[in-house]
Amino acid sequence: MKNLMKLLIVTLFVSCTMSDSMDSELPRKLPWDYPVKPGTEEWKQFKSHKEMTDACQIPEKILSSLSTKDLTAICLQYPLLIDMFAFNIPDYGIDAVFDNFNGL
Repeated sequence: MKNLMKLLIVTLFVSCTMSDSMDSELPRKLPWDYPVKPGTEEWKQFKSHKEMTDACQIPEKILSSLSTKDLTAICLQYPLLIDMFAFNIPDYGIDAVFDNFNGL
């Protein structure tokens, strides 16, 4: 069941990304953005991966008010999304991102 859920979420991400790229609208401003991003001085000050994941959590009040489309767009911009490729077994990487990010 857990694998089916992961497959559905990845499929949702891909389909939303494809449909957004086909929209003729100009890029829209999302209702929330990550306060600290890789490459910034604040990001460089982090001493651990835990500090990075903590900084990337979406506040609960905002999380509960996001539309599915906005949440998907925000999740696709998750600064640590690449973590899913840091494992020899892809399933472990996906699990790690799911476990460490409240947007998923």
